[in-house]
Amino acid sequence: MSLQKLMPWLVAALLLSAATMWWAAGQNARGMSTAAASLFVALVMGVGIWINGQALKKPTREAQAQFHMLRRNTRLTALVYAWGAASMLAVYMLTDLKWRHGWQYGSAMALIAGGLLGYVHALGKPSTLLASPSRLAHVGTLTIAHGLAAVGGLAFLVGSGKLATIKSDWAANDIFLAGGIAVAVLALVTALTHRRLNGRDGSDHA
Repeated sequence: MSLQKLMPWLVAALLLSAATMWWAAGQNARGMSTAAASLFVALVMGVGIWINGQALKKPTREAQAQFHMLRRNTRLTALVYAWGAASMLAVYMLTDLKWRHGWQYGSAMALIAGGLLGYVHALGKPSTLLASPSRLAHVGTLTIAHGLAAVGGLAFLVGSGKLATIKSDWAANDIFLAGGIAVAVLALVTALTHRRLNGRDGSDHA
């Protein structure tokens, strides 16, 4: 099954997870919030690992395999940021749980998600310079940098002891932790796939 066919189900899972986190925040059900966040990112990571594994198993050589997998992996990463935005804004703008930075982080995640989806759209345009070999050659480096930034954020989150907080940012920490893990894993998978597909030739469809 292609990612295009899976996307409606992933979007439905996103909405369900965000709605559950909204409910959990209103009920101060921290365990439910953690479970909703964890299950969603586990699903996205699982799909990401699966579609990349399928691409690497194909016996035929694909001329633009890197290009198409980059678009797919970027869509999944955008989905994680969109989930973070939806959950953050739902929790801190639609419940009694208040945190002054909630709308800021939620808005920032929405902008990142939009930017990533815009990049995917731009990549799909005919004769775009973004898909040139020279541009794609930098994908691995940029992806690793993105992943390392996520790992750095996770290290700070864990090392600072924020996960044990009793303040109102506990729900945000669920989002940061789950989202950070997903972004780091997707970045690693993307970089590995990009490296292994380097130099293939043939055809595929995103």
